[in-house]
Amino acid sequence: MCKSSQRKGHSKKRIDCVDETPNSASELFIDTVSDGNEHMDQAYTEVLVGHQKIPVHFKLDTGSKVNTLPASIFEAKSLKYPLKQANVKLQGYGGEYIKVKGQCNMKVYNRHSSMSLDFFIVETKAPLVLSLRTCLDLKLVKLILAVDSQPSSSGMTQDSVLNKFADVFKGIGKRKGKCKLHFKPDVTPVIHAPRRVAFAIKDKVKVEQDRMKDLGVIAKVTKSTAWVNSLIAEKPKTGQIRICLDPKDLNQAIMRPHYRMPTFEDRRMDEIYENLDGFNVIVDYIHMHGQSKEEHDLRLRAMLQRSSEKGIHLNPEKTVIGVHEVSYFGHIPSADGIKPDAKKVDAIQKMEAPKDQSELENYLSKFTPCLSEKTFPLRDMLKQDNMFQWDSNAEIAFKKMKNAVTSTDFLAYYDPKKELTLQVHASQNGFGAAVLQEGRPVAYPSKSLTQTECNYAQI
Repeated sequence: MCKSSQRKGHSKKRIDCVDETPNSASELFIDTVSDGNEHMDQAYTEVLVGHQKIPVHFKLDTGSKVNTLPASIFEAKSLKYPLKQANVKLQGYGGEYIKVKGQCNMKVYNRHSSMSLDFFIVETKAPLVLSLRTCLDLKLVKLILAVDSQPSSSGMTQDSVLNKFADVFKGIGKRKGKCKLHFKPDVTPVIHAPRRVAFAIKDKVKVEQDRMKDLGVIAKVTKSTAWVNSLIAEKPKTGQIRICLDPKDLNQAIMRPHYRMPTFEDRRMDEIYENLDGFNVIVDYIHMHGQSKEEHDLRLRAMLQRSSEKGIHLNPEKTVIGVHEVSYFGHIPSADGIKPDAKKVDAIQKMEAPKDQSELENYLSKFTPCLSEKTFPLRDMLKQDNMFQWDSNAEIAFKKMKNAVTSTDFLAYYDPKKELTLQVHASQNGFGAAVLQEGRPVAYPSKSLTQTECNYAQI
């Protein structure tokens, strides 16, 4: 941007960034204010100004922090708005100041939206300017913060992964070794009668049985056995028939190995994927993450290669790659932290008042501060000797619980290297705490007190 030139016929002024002056007035800069010819690399638009919706031609100036309107045009368009004193200075790139006549607020309209904007009325012959903020608000321009000029070298997109690791997403995975089940010594085998299959899906069930037989998943049995489990044919969202067994009696007969179910924060890595970074697994659901796309792709590739080596096959219909957040066992992990799954929260918000003690349940205690105190009237009805009676106190507590659960914000990820701050709260009915790191909550643990604990002296 140049100052006013001494050459005849050349006069150009420009305002470009925001700065603070030592005094109370701010110096605001606009990208380009010119009285020269319009160039092809400049963008203009027409908006309607004022209650009379007078058409005015403005320049889109993404380098400007303010909207400007020459006083001559302000008067020529009969924009009769009261001017107030502007406590700012508009300064040109070369150091010269633009005289500001005043400031006013006017309503502007375009085909996208309408809003009230502040305009600086200036004593200069220059194009009418709309600032960057105004251009964004009126949807005249779109701000792109980052642009990848070339595709990622890793190429870890949904399609590329399914193509490159096709063996992982096809067929049935087969692990080496055998799984041995131990039965309780005094158990009595159970034989279930065959269940009827709906006529409408009978042919599809037969096709699925043959497919599973060809894959070696099931085998035909022609002799009598001590155990017979009922067959269940389900039709999930994919529309394909899924066959499984009803193992209720069988599960009760099996000696359960003492392997603790991992929680969201404290998982044990499956031996197959041991030592992989950014890897979490609960049951058969795998979650990979990274702080950047490059790190994410590197970790994802390592997991897929390990899966291929170990004979693990993944379901392509349940695979989601390269997203900023994903639903994972009732949680939504993202770059901002962890929050409860919106579907779970919505279900709780729509939950009707319980009809008996068995329906009094909750699952989102760690996202809600002091939940034990909020739910005390409800928990009190769960006591064995107490009668279930849904009164106004219970209804109020029920609504408070739902509101507390559905109004929660993100939880930060726990970092063992960062300092922890513990804020605690105690009442006659329970304890509550907030675990913080760098001022952000990591968890909200709470504990309700038993009747005996409630009788302890409060110190």
